[in-house]
Amino acid sequence: MASNDPSSALITLPTDQLQQILSFVTIHEFLALSQTSKSIHNMIDLAHHLCYQGSDYDQKMGRINRNKGHADLRRSMPNIANMDPISSHEFEKRAVHHRSDLTVTKLTHCLNRFHYLRTLQLYRMEYIGDKFLPILNAAPTKFYLTHLKLHNVRIVKDAYTLNLPDDRLSHVELDGVIFCTYKVLKSFTTSRNLQVLKMSGCRALKDADVHDIIRRQNEFQKLRELVLENCSTIVAPNIACPTLIRLSLARCNVLRDLSLISCTNLVHVDLSYCSLITDSTFKALIRQNANIQKLSLKGVRGVASIDLRSDCLQELDLSMCIGLKDCYIDCEAMVMLEMGMCVKLDRLNLTLSSIQMLDLSMLSMRQIAINARKLKTLNFSGCCKLTSIEEFSCPALELLDISGTNLCRKDFYLSKKAKTKIRTGGEVHDWTNPFTSL
Repeated sequence: MASNDPSSALITLPTDQLQQILSFVTIHEFLALSQTSKSIHNMIDLAHHLCYQGSDYDQKMGRINRNKGHADLRRSMPNIANMDPISSHEFEKRAVHHRSDLTVTKLTHCLNRFHYLRTLQLYRMEYIGDKFLPILNAAPTKFYLTHLKLHNVRIVKDAYTLNLPDDRLSHVELDGVIFCTYKVLKSFTTSRNLQVLKMSGCRALKDADVHDIIRRQNEFQKLRELVLENCSTIVAPNIACPTLIRLSLARCNVLRDLSLISCTNLVHVDLSYCSLITDSTFKALIRQNANIQKLSLKGVRGVASIDLRSDCLQELDLSMCIGLKDCYIDCEAMVMLEMGMCVKLDRLNLTLSSIQMLDLSMLSMRQIAINARKLKTLNFSGCCKLTSIEEFSCPALELLDISGTNLCRKDFYLSKKAKTKIRTGGEVHDWTNPFTSL
């Protein structure tokens, strides 16, 4: 017996045809159609992931496929009537993406209609401001939400706090210039199942607040990732969390003390552009967290000398450390090292038996020796003063970049049978003059 719902035929169309038809329909038009179409009504009821982006989001984020959100929605439509209960890996398959200016009326309508959302991701929230919290607190989806991601947040008042069940949220992400006090931020961090916490741009977050978050989450033993980027009042955070794997304090411009960070399972640390970090604070972090495998000190101006010995460290980023003068690294497990733009580096001593990618671009050194049996990628681009290679033994080298230098293939003692791809080109320019006064 044929269905009385004309839209049921639409949903069974091939995906490529649906992509063309639905490219002219917005999510709010779907919400209106759901009142008269049982098939569309069921499709909305089974949606578990809502991503609401601003109309100019593509221009801000670069070259992103404009139809990606609609395609994600359409891929889930042909089988929507036969979907089983949601699982974590099905989030993206059932995603509803929409791009338009986010307003209070539209957001309220969406959250009241999508009853069973597990993931809510919102962009361009500057038009919503403080009104978002009471809208979410009153929405039926609050009882099912596990992932909450808010971008371009503008929360400046303490009139409202987040009021969700304390056993649901596992992933919280706030990104923007957030001036609210810890009273509001605390309401985002009370879940017993919280595994990922990202709060970027929280201008009023203090060391005591960070300690309170860690203290409460240690009771539940679930937190694995903590990102506190661009927080301008964090100076010496007390972070002692045995379950924490990833920690990012990037762009915390007054951060100067890392001695209170002690996490036995910490693997990934990002301290990029923390300009007040010095040699002693950096050494204290390594000494108290011996299992770090990936470390970024990109753009840290205060580090002048590095004497690093580690059996676990695999990836290290020292690029743009313009105060670095002396570097000794003995890490047998390291596979990637980036040291580009270390303009004051005079002495370099590397013992890296497992290194595979080495970036030494735009250094001011005149001589260098490299002996790395497993090295695959080597970057010397922009080394304008490099005139000779004292020793070079890299039999596994696949890519060599010497653009912007006076070097040539003969300087590296490569055999004629070597299949190394060499990048050359560009005029040699002495870029070191502007940095002589640093």
